[in-house]
Amino acid sequence: MCGFFFETTNNLKKKNIKEIKQLKSDLERRGPDKFKYIEKHNFSVFFSRLSIIDRKGRSDQPFTDKHKRYYLIFNGEIYNYIQIKDQLKNDGIKFNTKSDTEVLFKLIIFKGIEKSLKIIQGMFSFIFYDRKEKKIFCARDHFGQKPFYYHKSKNKFLASTNIKPILRKIEKKTLNKDSVIQYLSSKFNGLIEVNNTMFEQISVLPAGSYLYYYKDKIKIKKYFNTVDLFSKKKYLKLNKMSKDQIISLLDSKIEKAVKNHLISDTKIGVTCSGGIDSSLVTKYAHKQNKKIYVLTNTSKGIEKLSKQVPKILENNKINKKNICFIEQKKKK
Repeated sequence: MCGFFFETTNNLKKKNIKEIKQLKSDLERRGPDKFKYIEKHNFSVFFSRLSIIDRKGRSDQPFTDKHKRYYLIFNGEIYNYIQIKDQLKNDGIKFNTKSDTEVLFKLIIFKGIEKSLKIIQGMFSFIFYDRKEKKIFCARDHFGQKPFYYHKSKNKFLASTNIKPILRKIEKKTLNKDSVIQYLSSKFNGLIEVNNTMFEQISVLPAGSYLYYYKDKIKIKKYFNTVDLFSKKKYLKLNKMSKDQIISLLDSKIEKAVKNHLISDTKIGVTCSGGIDSSLVTKYAHKQNKKIYVLTNTSKGIEKLSKQVPKILENNKINKKNICFIEQKKKK
């Protein structure tokens, strides 16, 4: 994951060293590898990077072209970026890095935001700024895995992966009473509605949506709904399949999904609790990468379940050198 903060306003004031350090502190927990910021006459961008793919400086963000017209700040991963890159190469587009960031950047320039969102698969939140046209496009992944918060007031637009940087730039802050009530209510178990925040001035970009900001106006459009996943044709086809065929199909789909998540230029690890989900991920991940690290833990209430972990590790023939058992610290 990475962290970003974007600001555009007609009266942008140059930030002092104290403000820069504060913003760095707000974002660095999301990305400790590299911090970078730029300030122009009407916008500023702060980015804290967690380097996963192409860890070299050439893939640092904000990502821009040689003419400094387009800017991209991107948190997340594009799982099918290699296939997209090959397609773009066939169209004559050249690349200078091995990152999914550059692929997303050039895809948007070449295809536009709507077509790009129909192509990419992954978990992401990003901002794409066309400095010449003064158009800003923001997007959040299909299921809202990656956070995206924003604030809009007269001649000002703020957006971030974190709430705190936005709060610093808002003079009058008002608590969202509905959110506070939900948080305190036993009915919601300390949660609030996914599209709300604790502050009236800060909004959430809904999952599967993109935001268009131009001439001080915002438009939000849905590009994905969960019902889009349903296909009557596929349903009827599955209905005719045998149990073994369905299991085989599910097996291949899980394997492909896990494989897509393993693209990395850093060491990869999985956390295994002994439950169904983590056990499956551990199995398929180890099948793809024999050097994968497995971290596991035991906590009060799952003692019986934790006994399953050694069995899972043994059944998958995972090297003991790659296993790390984390013991909980006992309270004094």
